[in-house]
Amino acid sequence: QLTAYQKKYKLKDYLSDEKFQPSPITCTRISQKDRKIIQLKRGLSARDVIAVPETFYEFLRSSHGVLCKNNCGGIANVSYQAHANDLSDVFLEHNTDTVNADLPIEFRRKIVLFSKSFDKESIDYIPLGDNYVCELYPTKIKYELIDAKSSREGTLQVSNFATVQQLCADTCKVFAPDLSSSCIRIWYKPNITPSPTKLTDGYEVVEADVFAKTLLYEWDVNKVLIEIRPSVNQSWPREREELVNRLQIGDFVDARDNTGKWYEAVVQELESDRIKVHYLGWASKWDSYIPINYSSSSPKSRLPPPQPLWTRTNNWRENIQIGDIAEIREASSSIRKPKWFYGKILKVNKGDPFEVNGGADLELNDKIGKKPLLLLNRRSQVLVEISDERNNVPNGITNFDAEIIPPFRRWVNLYGEEICPMNTHRKDDYKSKANRKPAMIQYGHVNGALAVGSQRGFVRGKPVAPGSLGMTNLGNSCYMNASLQCLNHCRPLIDYFMQEDFKKDLNLSNPLGSGGRVANAFSAFLGDVWSNDYTVVSPSLLKHSIGLFAPQFNNSQQHDAQELCAVLLDALHEDTNKILEKPYVDMDIKGKHSEERRAMITWQRHIKRHNSVIVDHFQGMQKSHLRCIKCSHESVKFDVFSSLSLPLPPMLGKSKVPLSSCFDEFISSEQLDTENAWFCPKCSTHVRAKKRLSLWSTPDILILHLKRFGSSRVDFISKKKGKKGMNTSKITDVIDFPVDKLDLGKYTNLPGSKDYSCYKLFGVAEHQGKSVNSGHYTATVLNCKNERQWYRYNDANVGVSTGDTAINSGAYVLFYERISNGRRDVKRWAGMEDYMLKLNIDPYVEESDEIDDDGFVMVQATKGKKKSRK
Repeated sequence: QLTAYQKKYKLKDYLSDEKFQPSPITCTRISQKDRKIIQLKRGLSARDVIAVPETFYEFLRSSHGVLCKNNCGGIANVSYQAHANDLSDVFLEHNTDTVNADLPIEFRRKIVLFSKSFDKESIDYIPLGDNYVCELYPTKIKYELIDAKSSREGTLQVSNFATVQQLCADTCKVFAPDLSSSCIRIWYKPNITPSPTKLTDGYEVVEADVFAKTLLYEWDVNKVLIEIRPSVNQSWPREREELVNRLQIGDFVDARDNTGKWYEAVVQELESDRIKVHYLGWASKWDSYIPINYSSSSPKSRLPPPQPLWTRTNNWRENIQIGDIAEIREASSSIRKPKWFYGKILKVNKGDPFEVNGGADLELNDKIGKKPLLLLNRRSQVLVEISDERNNVPNGITNFDAEIIPPFRRWVNLYGEEICPMNTHRKDDYKSKANRKPAMIQYGHVNGALAVGSQRGFVRGKPVAPGSLGMTNLGNSCYMNASLQCLNHCRPLIDYFMQEDFKKDLNLSNPLGSGGRVANAFSAFLGDVWSNDYTVVSPSLLKHSIGLFAPQFNNSQQHDAQELCAVLLDALHEDTNKILEKPYVDMDIKGKHSEERRAMITWQRHIKRHNSVIVDHFQGMQKSHLRCIKCSHESVKFDVFSSLSLPLPPMLGKSKVPLSSCFDEFISSEQLDTENAWFCPKCSTHVRAKKRLSLWSTPDILILHLKRFGSSRVDFISKKKGKKGMNTSKITDVIDFPVDKLDLGKYTNLPGSKDYSCYKLFGVAEHQGKSVNSGHYTATVLNCKNERQWYRYNDANVGVSTGDTAINSGAYVLFYERISNGRRDVKRWAGMEDYMLKLNIDPYVEESDEIDDDGFVMVQATKGKKKSRK
C-alpha cells in the first residue's frame, strides 16, 4: 500500500535523496535468543517485523508518530513536546524528567467507523474496507503549562478521535503522574463573540463531563492552558480568572433550575456567596438565587454554581434554519402569564435588524437600564409564521419580498425572550391539530400541568396585599380554604415551594405519597396566590390532587379543617421525602438509657426514614410516660408529632380559658380505661396504667388543635367520675391565646430548648356552627410580607382585621412560628440538630451500644468467640 500513497507520505522524495540511502542491513536472524538488535513486542514473531535504517525510522517518527510508552508505563492518547522555538528544556517541578523537542511523538492511532462528517481537509485517514478508517496524523494543540512559579509552552499530539474527556484524563497522567487529578486542570477558549462575561481573558475551565462525547476533531480549540498546583490544599495560579470570581451584573451564564434543567441566564444580583439569575425565556417570577461555588451550596438549595454560557445548554440559535419549528410567545399575552404557540421559521436575518412594531411585551431589566434583554446583545432576527395566533397586530415589516398577512407573520428577535426551542414550555405534539391551543403556564413551567383556555373561579385584579386574596368555594370547601389561607403565609413552605426547590426532591415512587401530584399542585397554587394578578383564585387542582391522595376528601361534603391540614402536610412530606428507599427501623428501643439518649435514638431512627422540609420545620417530639399500677414498672417512649391536640378543660363561670390551662391539661396524668389498657411486660398482663404526656421539643411551625369536638370534655369528666361515651357537641368556651408571644419554656424538656421556646401567632382557622360536619370555616391571618397587617378571609371575601379578633369561641386551629427577640427564628428538627451537634454526635449515625436489663453494654466479640459483657 505504500506505493499507492507515496505522494501522500512523501517517500519518493525521501528515497531519492542520497544522504537518506539505507545503510547496510545485517542478515542476523531476529530471534528470542538475540534481542540486542530489536526488542520484540509480546506476541510478535521475527516474520512480523523488519529492520530499517535509523534515518528512515526517524523520518517515520517525525512525520507520522510511533507508538511509545510514556512515563506512566502505558500508552496514552496524549503526547507532549517542547515548543520548537524553545531551546531550553521544560522542567516539571513535580517530575524529575525533562521534556525536549527531540522526544518521539507518542501517538496512538485509532480505527473508527466511517462517518460522512469526516472531512479530509481536517482529518487525514486511510480507508480500511468499506466501513472503517484509520487516521494518519494526530491533531496538534498548543499548550501553555502554568504552575505557581513559571510558564512554558509546547505542543500536544492527540488522536482526532479521542474525546476531550480523554484528553483531560491523559494530560493528567502525562504532566502530573505523581499528583492527584484534583491538582491539574485544563482551560480552553470558547469561540463566542462578544464574550458572555465582561472581565475575562477568554479562557474557561474544561468540565470533562460536559465534553465526555466530544471528539477532538469536533472541538474548535487550537490552544489550551494546563494549570498545576502542588497540592489540593493550595490555591490555583489562575483562581482569580475562575468564572465565579469575575462575574458582573449583566453577564450571561448557564444556570440550572431546581428541576435539574439548564437554561441560558443573565446575572441580576451579586452577593458574597450567591447570585440571582434570570432564566431567558421565563417570567421573572422564576428568577432564582444560586450559589457561586459548591462550598456555598447549602443542602437546602442543592443548586450547582453557574457554568460558562453554552457549556450546559445548546446554542440552538446559531444553527436555526428556514422551516424549523420554535415556540413563540403570543403578542398579546401578559408578561406574568405568557402564552406560547408553535411558529415556523420563514426567514433568518443576520444583517441590519428590521424595525419590530408590536409583538409580545418583554420584561425590562432594571439592572441593564430597563432595556429589553437580548442575549449577548446580538441583533439577529427571524420571520416566523404562527398559524394559530389570533390576537396579534401588524408589525410594520419592511424589506421582505413576500406578502405579509397579519396577524400570522412577524419578525422576532432571535436572541430575545420571545422565542424558545421546542419542548421548553409546550409538551404536546406540534403535528397534532387537537393540541393547537395556546399553552399558558399557570401551574409552573416544569410540572407538566398546562392550563388551556379560561380559568374558572379566578378573578383578575390587584389583591388588597400580596398573598392576601379570596378563594372560590368549590362546594362546602370552606374548611380547605381556611387551612390554606394559614399555610399560604407559612414561610418555610413559601421559601421551599415558591422557589421550586422541591422539584429535585420529588419522590415519585413513594407508595405513601401522591406521586408528586399534591406537591406540584400546592406549588402551582402558591404561585397563583403570590402572583399579584388575582383577587380570587380557585384551589380546584389542589383539591382534586388531595382527593386522589386521601379519598375521604374526594367529595363536596363538609370536613374537619384540622384533618385536612394534617393530610396535606403528610402528602407534602411524602411527596418530597428525600429517603427513596426506606430502611426497616425498630422504634422499640431496648435497654436502659437516659431520657436524652432515648430521645436522640428515637430521632436518629426517625430521620432514617423521613427527611423533608416538613420534618425540618413542622415536627417535634413528645414524651409518653406509662406506669403500671400493680408493679410500678415504668415505660418511657418518644413520639414525633406535626400538630398538638389540646384538650379544653371546663372552666365554669369564667369568660375565657387561658391557653396555658389547655397545656396543663395536656400534660396532666390520667388513668387508662379498660378499652385502652396497656400490656405491662413485667406483669405480663393488660393493666389500666397511669399515663402522662409531656413536650420534649417543639418545631419552628407549631400547629395547635383545640379539641372543641368529639370526646374532649367527656375525657375530662370520665377521669373524675368514670363516665364513658362520646359527645359530638361543640365546646364554645373562649380560649385566651397569646398573639405576640407564647412562651413554652416551662413545658419543653429538651436541654437548652428554653432559650428558643417563644412563638408568635400568624394564623387562626375558625369554625362557626354546632358540629364538626356542619357550620362554616373562616380564617384570620397575619400577612407574612407585611407583618403588621392581619386579614380575615371568608372564602372569596377579604377584609382588614387584627390578631385579637381571632380570640373568640370559634378559634379552632392555631398557627404559631418560632421567634427570637421578636423576629423569626429557625431551629431545625425542633432544636434536635443543634443539641446533638453540640455534643459532637452525628445525627445520621446511631451509636450501636445496647444496654441490657442488668446494665451491661453489649460488645462485639472477637472472631470465633461468643458475645461477652463488660
